[in-house]
Amino acid sequence: MNSILLIEDDLEILKLNEKYLISKNYSVCTADCGEAALKVLQKTIPDCIVLDIMLPDIIGFDLCEKIRQICNAPIIFLSCKDTENDKVQGLLSGGDDYMTKPFSMRELEARISAQLRRIAIIQEQETEVLKKINDQYDALRIMKHDYKHHLNTALSMMRRGEHEKGEEYLTGLQTEFSKYDLVSYCKNPVTNSLIAYYAGRCKETDIAFDVSISIPDDFSFPNYEMCIVLGNLLENAVEACQKLKAGHQGGRQKRRIELVIKPKGKQLAIMVRNTFDGNVITDGEQLVSTKKDGGIGLQSIRAVVQRNEDVFYTEYDTKWFSAFVFWTAKNSN
Repeated sequence: MNSILLIEDDLEILKLNEKYLISKNYSVCTADCGEAALKVLQKTIPDCIVLDIMLPDIIGFDLCEKIRQICNAPIIFLSCKDTENDKVQGLLSGGDDYMTKPFSMRELEARISAQLRRIAIIQEQETEVLKKINDQYDALRIMKHDYKHHLNTALSMMRRGEHEKGEEYLTGLQTEFSKYDLVSYCKNPVTNSLIAYYAGRCKETDIAFDVSISIPDDFSFPNYEMCIVLGNLLENAVEACQKLKAGHQGGRQKRRIELVIKPKGKQLAIMVRNTFDGNVITDGEQLVSTKKDGGIGLQSIRAVVQRNEDVFYTEYDTKWFSAFVFWTAKNSN
């Protein structure tokens, strides 16, 4: 059962929303002011938060920023204010959605469901990545354990004068071990594991993967958000490259991804650049995903960037697609 925190000073609206969501099998906590909401969050973290902007003791935008220091649960703003500036301010303060009053209960539930679905997909992707990384480490651990048996076999061949067979055996062993090479890209274990996973994906699918990383030791960031941003950027790059035919052109692999992470002033610049088929769809100035899921990865990146007032943009020509994120240091988790 998913849990919802309702923060609303109008007790009539609060009770109506609580009753409706309980009838839809949600677990509901309520708070009628900012102070009460923060006390609830000290005891439990909900799956989603519905936040009224006009509270008696604090503006909802300011409370949202305080909540973001505690948790990353999706936040849906409720407000009588319907101007573009209000909506933008809500998203920039850390909100994930914005609804104007009056609203229907069905729409509120639909928006809550959409946010919970988005989070579930992200968590599923993260679980899959971590499982594959753990599988890779387990396979390497087993191979290292069995390494002495392989050496004894090769030595036995050599002692019997079967040098060619021994060399062939060792070559095959080297090839097998190379599948599980563990490269250290940076000191952050989450970032390092994520990049190692995609390096393996690229190797399996004939994609050249060039990495240049320099993350200052004193630069902090939430691992959860790094996993969302970098994981989705690399996943999109791999999928774009896989649409191209494998092979070489002009001495270089047609499928290629370049990852650069380096400090730029007080920010951390992340660039993921990949070859692609040159096909893009835009809605005005905004890039539109061609995926069946509507581009949940892009939506997740934009949500993290907007929440933290960071920068995300893309550039492309007929051969290369580049995505850039400029990240300001934050408290790590």
